[in-house]
Amino acid sequence: MLHLFFFVLLSIIVVGVNGIDEKHLDADENVKWFIKPQFDDVWYFSEGLARVRKKWKYGFTNKEGQIVIPPQFDSTWSFSEGLAAVKKYEKCEFIAHPTLFSRDLAK
Repeated sequence: MLHLFFFVLLSIIVVGVNGIDEKHLDADENVKWFIKPQFDDVWYFSEGLARVRKKWKYGFTNKEGQIVIPPQFDSTWSFSEGLAAVKKYEKCEFIAHPTLFSRDLAK
């Protein structure tokens, strides 16, 4: 009986680990993607940008799915008050939100 329990438990774990791959998910024509499945992972939106992972590098995308900051960092954190912490080559720093510099400051 104990062997059966462990077999069932192991089966559940294997199925959970090898679940649906969203990048290869088939959908009918009624499904509308918010962001097309072009990234390995996507986090929630913060200040209009979402963190994304592609080939183990991290960057940011907007709500249209356009890459705003290309995946180039080893790690990223979400934007807060116009800044996001990033890590690249064991060095941590802050980057500014792209819209901070797109305003016309001459006015």
